[in-house]
Amino acid sequence: GNLALDAFYSTVTKSDINAGFNVRLDAVTADHLIEVVPAIDSLVPMLKSFKGNLDCELAATTQLDTNMNILIPTINGIAKISGSGLELTDTGDLRKIARLLMFKDSKVGHIDDMSVSGLISNNTLEIFPFILGIDRYTLGLSGQQGFDTNFKYHISVIKSPIPFKFGINLKGNFDKWNFRLGRAKYRSTSIPLFTPMVDTMQANLASSIKNIFKKGAEAAIREYARDRDQISARIETSGIKINDDDEDDELTPEELEQIDNYRLEMECEAESEELEKELNAMLEEDLSQILAGINGSL
Repeated sequence: GNLALDAFYSTVTKSDINAGFNVRLDAVTADHLIEVVPAIDSLVPMLKSFKGNLDCELAATTQLDTNMNILIPTINGIAKISGSGLELTDTGDLRKIARLLMFKDSKVGHIDDMSVSGLISNNTLEIFPFILGIDRYTLGLSGQQGFDTNFKYHISVIKSPIPFKFGINLKGNFDKWNFRLGRAKYRSTSIPLFTPMVDTMQANLASSIKNIFKKGAEAAIREYARDRDQISARIETSGIKINDDDEDDELTPEELEQIDNYRLEMECEAESEELEKELNAMLEEDLSQILAGINGSL
């Protein structure tokens, strides 16, 4: 792949070390991305489940320790990750969602295109709403990923074989989490867009880094904090955050029954297909034995 980097490093005192960077990685695999930018593993742990080439942009300011390690809680910035022709594979709890939605292949989910961006602040990655097409579904997703591994995600099922839209709220950490069915936050692919603000924030930091000797490191950090606060204010008024206590979010008993009936129907269909495959395999084996016997007698 390709890498481009602009960065600054500023030592105010031995215990006050600041840095800023604007890095872009093109056409790299998830494991190589984590190898080049280890902090990404803490920011987006789910990346390890993606197979295929990714493009990544990370623009941030942070503090460093005396060994030049990034202090994760001090990162303030934005992250953008995109890719096409990806596969989402997992042998763990992600299969819960695959089973719930009855993916045709519960082990692998093919993703045509993905573009995700988020704000890094207060030891959390706020993932802005984005659309994802996977298996038979069109999904709208957003959430908060804490650097302590705790998270909250919302998945709106916008298009599916199920005859109405619904949402899935996930909460917990990667060792133990649960989900709750509810209303869909996003009813169509027209979702709240933060792209212009994210692009402006990234461009401003890149400009500040390139002019660091004119403006100084403190000015770059101050300007970047201003941009971050503007996006944070937009998040607070956009209604994208997950509210655990929203009683209006619950599905009716009839809707829950419809989902259960659909899942039962899909399970029966999957079992029938599996039985048909086994039967065809047995018939082929029997036919091979019969033909072998005929050839032997001739």
